[in-house]
Amino acid sequence: MDDEMGKGLQMKSQDELMDVQEEIWKEHEEFDNLNSNFAERLEERRKRKGKAVDKGDKEEEDKDNLNKNKKRLVTTQKQREDSDSE
Repeated sequence: MDDEMGKGLQMKSQDELMDVQEEIWKEHEEFDNLNSNFAERLEERRKRKGKAVDKGDKEEEDKDNLNKNKKRLVTTQKQREDSDSE
């Protein structure tokens, strides 16, 4: 019975712990590489998308929505009559 209790609480050797740490570092390096590749691809897409949008059109839209105090004008939707009000 004493033998069975001792088996559950065994400590890992230093070599086993070092192997686990090396595996964790390898996984971290893989994730870092994936993250940097993904970030580069995102940056490329942003650059391509920025070139596709014509900046002159955007400025013209902004001018239409600004009043003389450079505050945005709010447009409201026309309200409908309630069908229950008959």
